[in-house]
Amino acid sequence: MENYEEKILKSIQEDIEKNSMMVIEVVKGEIETMRKNQITIYQAGLNKETETYLEKELSDLKLFATTKASQDRLKKRRDLLSMRTSMTNEVLQEVQNRLYEFVKTEEYETYIKNRLDEVEVGSGYFEVSPTDEQLMKTVLSQRNLNNDVKTRYFAIGGFTYVDMEKKIEYSCDLSQRLEEAREYFRGHSRFTLVEDGAVHE
Repeated sequence: MENYEEKILKSIQEDIEKNSMMVIEVVKGEIETMRKNQITIYQAGLNKETETYLEKELSDLKLFATTKASQDRLKKRRDLLSMRTSMTNEVLQEVQNRLYEFVKTEEYETYIKNRLDEVEVGSGYFEVSPTDEQLMKTVLSQRNLNNDVKTRYFAIGGFTYVDMEKKIEYSCDLSQRLEEAREYFRGHSRFTLVEDGAVHE
């Protein structure tokens, strides 16, 4: 009888152990499945976040590159404009220096005489710089003219004739001529600088 009961108890114990092992294996399998699912979900979320981050970084880089290129182009244009202005000023400064030298030469007297030929001299008066007063008096005397010669400031040289009776004023001011030359040069010189195949005037 005892052997029989022991056999039953042993059979029950073996059955319990067998079933418990099956339950443990099932539970382990479910845990592993849940773990894999969680890792997959986490990985998918991480991939999405990484993709979004990379897209934003790429967008920021493109914007930076575009902005930098625009700034570089603007700086290049400013530099070219500055260079053009500097070169123009150098040319015009050279013209001005030559005019300063010109008024000290004999050709300047010829120039005054030629400009005087353009004036219908009446009872008006002449205005010249103090340094040209004697020259103008000499030129007028050579033409048997005794008009008054007044002095005033002239930046370079030349003269002005004023006739109040005829209401005329003739100006032969070299500084005005220089300014006219400046405007003409800027407007018509076609002074160009080339930037990567593009022409700037």
